Amino acid sequence: MFKRILVPLDGSSLAESALPHAATVAAAFGAEVLLLRVIPVRQRSGAAPMDIIDRRLCQAEAGAYLDAVAADRPIRGLSVETQVCQGQPAEQIVETVSRRMVDLIVLTTHGMGGCTTFPVSGTAHKVISRSPASVVMVPATEPGDGWAGGYRRILVGMDGSRRGEWAVGPAAALARHAAAELVLVHVVQVPETIEEPASAELRAAAEELVRLNSRAAATHLAETQERLQSADLRVRTRLEASANVPQTLAAIAEHEKADLVVLTAHGASLSTERPYGGMAIQILHDAKRPVLIAQDSARRIDAPAKWSASGRKTTYNHQ
Repeated sequence: MFKRILVPLDGSSLAESALPHAATVAAAFGAEVLLLRVIPVRQRSGAAPMDIIDRRLCQAEAGAYLDAVAADRPIRGLSVETQVCQGQPAEQIVETVSRRMVDLIVLTTHGMGGCTTFPVSGTAHKVISRSPASVVMVPATEPGDGWAGGYRRILVGMDGSRRGEWAVGPAAALARHAAAELVLVHVVQVPETIEEPASAELRAAAEELVRLNSRAAATHLAETQERLQSADLRVRTRLEASANVPQTLAAIAEHEKADLVVLTAHGASLSTERPYGGMAIQILHDAKRPVLIAQDSARRIDAPAKWSASGRKTTYNHQ
């Protein structure tokens, strides 16, 4: 599924938090890693554009930096390519995704500008709003404070839809590679009632809908677990009901101490007007754990392999 993984770096230790995850995914799928450094047109806000000498100096420094990263752990030993370009970071990242047929972007919530009260930086927000590739969003951490590698528990958010199944395959493949436990989670939506307080009739209808949906979700989880469970993959399921599905899923990820949360880009939503659906975007913004959003849309750059319920490849053709 993932053949080329893009890791945008800005020279900060925060951005480098993405490297262990990129290395883990690349090793699992035999993917190439592309390290990208974008040199801004201006060295600082309000400054004049760099002259040719400064530009060449910055390009040389950026190239040397990327070469050093490629030769160091955890990227060392993988198939790695480096690229330096100049322009607006988000625009250049999105353009590189398209031009280089990137399957997966691995980036951090924040970089050179430091962590802020906003869940993701402006550059990260622009990238995930415009890029059609799959993405791993990693909470930015300083050296020594973050995840150093070795997935132990991977959580998959499911919604019972066929599109939602797209996330199961790559998650199972990663879990097998890392000998990690796979946790399948379905959070059933508790419907909103118009009346406040709700009448007995509305409450009864809402409770019945949750009961029926929970029963269907439990059956689907059990069937998926049975298909996936094997000697080389441990699978567990969790079923919850909540009025706020993304918040509950994020809380479950925290409780489970998940090393990675995996979702499909759109799931039950039929709309593909944007690269990622509302659920995926909210999880990317709110989760305190690394999140992989597997792109299921026909807007993908190339036709990927389809992942069966067992997490192994089959031929895929967009309908």
